[in-house]
Amino acid sequence: PFNPNVPINGAIVDADLLRSQFTSLKSLIDAVPPGTQGPPGPAGPQGPAGAQGLPGATGPAGPAGAQGAQGIQGVTGAAGPAGPAGAQGATGPKGDKGDKGNKGDKGDKGDTGDQGPEGNHVVNVADNGSGQAIIEMSDATTYGPFTVASGPAGADGAPGPQGDPGTEGRHVTDVYDSGDGRAIVAMSDGTTYGPFTVASGPAGPQGDPGPEGAVGPQGDAGPAGEPGSEGRHVTNVYDSGDGRAIIEMSDGSSYGPFTVASGPQGDQGSQGDQGEPGGDGVGIADVRDNGDGRVVIELTNGSTYGPFDAASGPAGADGTNGEPGADGVGVASVHDSGDGRVVIELTDGNSYGPFTLASGPQGEQGPQGDQGAQGDPGEVSAQQLSDAIAGTANNPSGVDTLDISVSDPPTQSEVQSVVDKLNELINALKRV
Repeated sequence: PFNPNVPINGAIVDADLLRSQFTSLKSLIDAVPPGTQGPPGPAGPQGPAGAQGLPGATGPAGPAGAQGAQGIQGVTGAAGPAGPAGAQGATGPKGDKGDKGNKGDKGDKGDTGDQGPEGNHVVNVADNGSGQAIIEMSDATTYGPFTVASGPAGADGAPGPQGDPGTEGRHVTDVYDSGDGRAIVAMSDGTTYGPFTVASGPAGPQGDPGPEGAVGPQGDAGPAGEPGSEGRHVTNVYDSGDGRAIIEMSDGSSYGPFTVASGPQGDQGSQGDQGEPGGDGVGIADVRDNGDGRVVIELTNGSTYGPFDAASGPAGADGTNGEPGADGVGVASVHDSGDGRVVIELTDGNSYGPFTLASGPQGEQGPQGDQGAQGDPGEVSAQQLSDAIAGTANNPSGVDTLDISVSDPPTQSEVQSVVDKLNELINALKRV
């Protein structure tokens, strides 16, 4: 155990005794529980820089490096004169079949196919004379008459996701002369029919449709054709002011007014798919001092504005909140009436339909639109600017660099110099 009275003054101390005293003293120090951490004291002033230390002694030479790589092959000497030709040797056995060669490169992309035929679409919506609507299609078929139910027009809903393109059916791609005045009909699957002798006379009655042929195997997908022109379609249905409905078409024409009636409330339709999230807007990324007391604003798209002289007046009083507007009437659901027809329900309880829907083949996906122009930068009030500056760090340009050489291991003085410089930098960054 540690004896505080050993050694006595003037005594000769044995090394083992002194080592035992130090060991016991260290054990007593280690057993003392740590005290409560006191509050940090104020940072002391920075001490003067220490003198440059002397250069250290040159270290011992390192071990010999590894053996270098072998030198490059010397130039081949000139060939000696050819010796006399030897006798023809016997034919050897047939060698094994060689390995299969690598697959050839992919061929060039084929030419873009011709534009597909225009799909079957609505060309007209007419009143049949009794207040009911008849829908005429581009292939001359008609649907109706329908009793149209209408309330006030709801706001346009968000566009639904693009459906997958349907498989193109087998169809006529060309009719051409065989060279002798007769016609040959070419189909989209490569088959042809004919030649036929074409003679014109009065049109006969429409024959019954023949049985549908078996579907052929799926051909390879050709390159995407140009998107077809948009068909004429309904753009709006609204109240004429007297409880009757008017239908507006995409070419600017309109039909009606029609007398409308509502059917029974249908079942709630299923929830539509979630739309894609919108792109990030441009906002303020940073507000900083440019070094002369003025402010520079950096946006998230990399552009900057300023420098500005920042000054703020007293904040104005908040305005009173406006009254909430009335809810608009929109589409609540679109569902099947149970017999393959569609019923549209509005949020005010009115409903439309049931309608019989007919559509042509799905058109090709349109090309991606060009990127829109950059919007004007948003306005920043003086108070917003002052608040933004208050949350940023001060300009530390007044803090000098710490020019010292750190020894190995570093001395207490060198470490203290680093701590003092770090505290100086932190204090300079504070905006008080």
